[in-house]
Amino acid sequence: MVDVAISSLKVHPKNAEIYGEEDVTALMQSIAESGWIRPLTVTPENVIISGHRRYRAASQLGYTELPVEFETFTSEEAMVERLLRENENRGKTPEQQIREGMTWEPIEREKAHKRQGMRNDTTSVKIFTDVVPGKSSDVIARRVGLGSGVTYEKGKAVVEAIDKKFAIGDLLQHGELLRMTLNEQSISAASNMLDKMVKAQEKAEREAKKKESERLRQQELARQRYLEAVKKAEHCTLYHCSVADLSRFIQPESIDCIITDPPYPREFLPVYDDLAKFAAYALKPGGSLVVMIGQSYLKEIMQRLSVPGLTYQWTCAYLTPGMATQVHWSHAQSMWKPLLWYTKGKYSGMYVYDVFRSDEIDKKAHDWGQSESGIASIMERMTKTDELVCDPFVGGGTTAIVAMEMERRFVGCDIDKTCVVSLEEKKTSLVERELEMERGLSGFPTKKR
Repeated sequence: MVDVAISSLKVHPKNAEIYGEEDVTALMQSIAESGWIRPLTVTPENVIISGHRRYRAASQLGYTELPVEFETFTSEEAMVERLLRENENRGKTPEQQIREGMTWEPIEREKAHKRQGMRNDTTSVKIFTDVVPGKSSDVIARRVGLGSGVTYEKGKAVVEAIDKKFAIGDLLQHGELLRMTLNEQSISAASNMLDKMVKAQEKAEREAKKKESERLRQQELARQRYLEAVKKAEHCTLYHCSVADLSRFIQPESIDCIITDPPYPREFLPVYDDLAKFAAYALKPGGSLVVMIGQSYLKEIMQRLSVPGLTYQWTCAYLTPGMATQVHWSHAQSMWKPLLWYTKGKYSGMYVYDVFRSDEIDKKAHDWGQSESGIASIMERMTKTDELVCDPFVGGGTTAIVAMEMERRFVGCDIDKTCVVSLEEKKTSLVERELEMERGLSGFPTKKR
């Protein structure tokens, strides 16, 4: 036995791992009263094997030297085994007992390997590689005073959970709650608590995964909507010009269908001459011209539309909602508008039901505007997806908007520049709205408005 400087001594890391920071107040009082400290067992490197509590008490009492006995160990396992055996008869918490068992496991495993090598029989010896409840775990449980291997396994799961929760921060204090329940109640109570925590965590993870999956789905939908909005905007071409000048920008026989609603007053009748010439030039063979008109000048308009290259097909009815329009010179109350249907050459398409209906009056964009529902009913029956639709009297842009929404390509014009500018802004707004939606679902900051 020799005295060594207390500052040269080192605690064994396994001691703190198993027993933690223990209260040594009573031991300090005993040392202070008796003035005697039993010698510590240390390695030649001054690592403490037995006497950690005495070392802590003496350090707090201000001792500068401690009596020690040196001992040499053949392996790290032998050193740890001695540390465990030195603490066999002390009082321990359930957590300390379980941690002792977890420390015994690799020691016993190594012993089993050595026994196997000595017997040279790889089939008759059970290798201590895994702790099996009711078998190897029973040996560990009895060694640390926990009774059964099942109890030890439950406790071990709790301790491993405590370590894991403290390793990641234990923000919810679940690790501390498990430790308190384990040491102050029982292993069974702590195990039940852990089961509930695991189930709650699994449920939260499932919900989080479901939420993330839905977020990604919505993000993909938003991306598709954005791409569709871009495609629609790209397929909507506008010109600031009259119908008479539109042919300068349009290839001959390139348009599938013209759906338009020219002005009704008498002074605008000449535009129907220009419309007829444009339709004869721009429509594909078999293409349709659908013109919404008022009844007042029906005969004159039909005469102006009857040009070489266009064939009268039919007159359809466009039912309008709301109050009837009083036509004083004819003493009529009108609830419908004629839809004049002309074709370029022979029509060979589907049969068309000749009554169309508008669900609402919509004059927000233009005083002469029609409702989207009414134009959509015409678009659906008279055109197909990806066909090129034209409106040479864009006005409020209802035909263009409906064409984009129904995945038709569109080209149009208006002599009023404000109408063209307004519709261009609507196109931009459509794309920007979908882009903002996509950015929001992707986690990127959206534009401040």
